[in-house]
Amino acid sequence: MLSLITNPDKFFAKLKAKDPNLKKPAVIVILLAVMVAYYQFRVTLKLSTALPQDIARFFVAGAYINAIGSAKLEFSPHG
Repeated sequence: MLSLITNPDKFFAKLKAKDPNLKKPAVIVILLAVMVAYYQFRVTLKLSTALPQDIARFFVAGAYINAIGSAKLEFSPHG
């Protein structure tokens, strides 16, 4: 790791020779997307209990849409 500071060209030349493997980062991103979507869904359901029943139905429907949209957003090319 010290070579990164002392000789960055040599350090990155070693990395350039390796094939990139994105399986582990992809699995991490997928797991995080699922966890965040689930958490958002649970929080929305908890919040819906504080609302009147008529409004809570729309709130729960929004929770489903929000959870799906949140998971899909993790994979969209946004900056």
